[in-house]
Parts: sequence; structure tokens; C-alpha cells
Amino acid sequence: MLTLKIRETEWLKMLEAHSAVEFAQMDMQWVSRLQAMMQITRNVIRAVTVLLIIAVILITGNSIRLELQTRRDEIMIEKLVGASNAYIYRPFLYTGFWYGSLAGILAWLIVTSIVLLLESPVEQLLALYHSEYQLRFMALNETILFIMLSTLLGVLGAFIAASQQIKNLSND
Repeated sequence: MLTLKIRETEWLKMLEAHSAVEFAQMDMQWVSRLQAMMQITRNVIRAVTVLLIIAVILITGNSIRLELQTRRDEIMIEKLVGASNAYIYRPFLYTGFWYGSLAGILAWLIVTSIVLLLESPVEQLLALYHSEYQLRFMALNETILFIMLSTLLGVLGAFIAASQQIKNLSND
């Protein structure tokens, strides 16, 4: 924050020294407001991230649950023949893997598109405040981690739904 104030005062002195300027005044309140807006935006993004993580788990779990319901008779026959729970879980975990992976890739494409759309207007706004903040794309390691996390969430949702439904089938 100190470097920001020094740059602003230097900029103010430069404006005052210009012959066409009669009076120059720096309003630090606008900088404080911008920083407060950026903090609010960060908090909103964190909250939306948590909600989307929960949504991925619930949506994947519901999809797997519906698939388990349609294959109920098949699972009952497999249980009667002696199939282990791991054998029964496997196709549903694979489905959760693919749902999570494809959702992660789709989410990455959406985020990248949004960054492309917002890059120019955000740069113009930040130039007005002489801020060095920049929108940037995800690095390769962040992208891989993002897709892996999405895949893990898909598998987790599938596992939770499959274990719950198979327990219910065993009780029936």
C-alpha cells in the first residue's frame, strides 16, 4: 500500500507541475473504495466456489443415484450371484470420473472465455486507478489441478451416492 501512495503523490506532483493545470487534488477515498469492492468480489467468488463444489457433488450423486435405480434389478442379480460391493461400485465410479472430468474441462473453458471477455474492460478500469493488478489465465499447473479436483469431486459424489443406494438395496 505504501508504494501505491508514493506513486500517487508522484503522479500528483507531475500534474501540478504541468502548465495547463491550475489545481490538482488526489482523492484517496476512491482508491479505498476500489480496494473494498475488490475484497467484496473476492469474498463473493469464494462463496460461489464453495456452492459450486457442493453442486458438483450433489448433481453427480443424483445422476449416479438415478442410474442405480434404473439398474436395480441388475445389481440385485449381481448381489445374488456373489458380486462384491467393489465390483458393483466400479462402473458408477467410472461414470463419476467422466462426469467430473468433463465438468472440469467445461468449467475451465467457461472461465477462460469470461477472462477473455473481461480482460479489456478491467484493464481500462484499473488504468484509471493506476493499479498494477491484472487478470490472468490459469497456469498449466493450475489448470491440471482444477481438472483433477473436479474429477475427484465427481468420483466422491458417485461414491457417496453408490454406497448409500447399495446399502438401501441390501436392506430391502
